[in-house]
Amino acid sequence: MQQRLKCWIGNGVNVEIWKDNWLPGVMVPPVPSSSNTLDQTARVSQLIEWDGGGWNQALIRQSFDEQTANIILSVPFSHRLCADKLVWSNHSTRNYTAKTGYHLAVEVVNGNGGEAGLPNEVSVGIWKWLWGLQLPHKIKLFGWKCCRSILPTNLALAGKIPNTKTQVSKD
Repeated sequence: MQQRLKCWIGNGVNVEIWKDNWLPGVMVPPVPSSSNTLDQTARVSQLIEWDGGGWNQALIRQSFDEQTANIILSVPFSHRLCADKLVWSNHSTRNYTAKTGYHLAVEVVNGNGGEAGLPNEVSVGIWKWLWGLQLPHKIKLFGWKCCRSILPTNLALAGKIPNTKTQVSKD
């Protein structure tokens, strides 16, 4: 869950450049370029030109590859110089809720964004197609349960309820 926390840059004093997750759209801390002059404990505040009230573009372009430098320079600079804070990157309001935590847990358990057994790009198309079919809702629901392997079969129930028979008797 800590991977989904982002540092929201205020004055940059508490955010370590190479250790903390602070760049938008990037889930890992940046990697220094070969011409980097910043030390391993450098803070984001060192990338700020305090006199000019913006990012130190020359230092940023020297310390990072071009793509990372452009990402940093696109981060809005706070002129209020408020304190840095941690925000939840999985939600538009940036606040953690039990619901967003649950969705993250499902992603982690399934390992593919919450869709059991199907890659993300395939599953989105399948679900849009399935729910768009002109069929009774109960048929679409049955198809969805089949694809997700969540039909309450004897075999599935045996893993959840002890002493459930998994064999079909021929009587």
